[in-house]
Amino acid sequence: MNPGLVYQTGHILEYGALACDPGSGSDCLMAEFRDDDRVVFTPPNEARKATPYSIAAHSLYEEAHPVLQHYPEGTLVMAEMEYFEEPPRSAGIRNAKFVRGPLSVKLEGSRKIGERVASFVSLRKEAAQSVDPIMDRYLVYGLNAVERR
Repeated sequence: MNPGLVYQTGHILEYGALACDPGSGSDCLMAEFRDDDRVVFTPPNEARKATPYSIAAHSLYEEAHPVLQHYPEGTLVMAEMEYFEEPPRSAGIRNAKFVRGPLSVKLEGSRKIGERVASFVSLRKEAAQSVDPIMDRYLVYGLNAVERR
């Protein structure tokens, strides 16, 4: 299989029928790989339709570059990719390319820079009034926000 089509198909299928019209994160989307090096997307729900526009729009979803998507194994190049309609409710892609590169991994990390404490205390109205000096030093959320009758 063409790895460019495989990567692009996975990207489109990731959020299901959000790549349809009308979009929905609660529905599925199916992809059929054809022998002529193209992929056709069809939503099982007959109330939805995959269109070249909806598939193209979803291809750009959450991406920093309009024609390049970087993966640990290489780069998906969509500069020559075509979107086509497959009546009555399907659309597809062809000509996606994948350029292999050196294996890379994105690492993210963190380090301790301080501490934060959250305390939850129930105070009666009279007791809450006596903590005013404390409020000058700490951020107090919800003081007197909810009182029982």
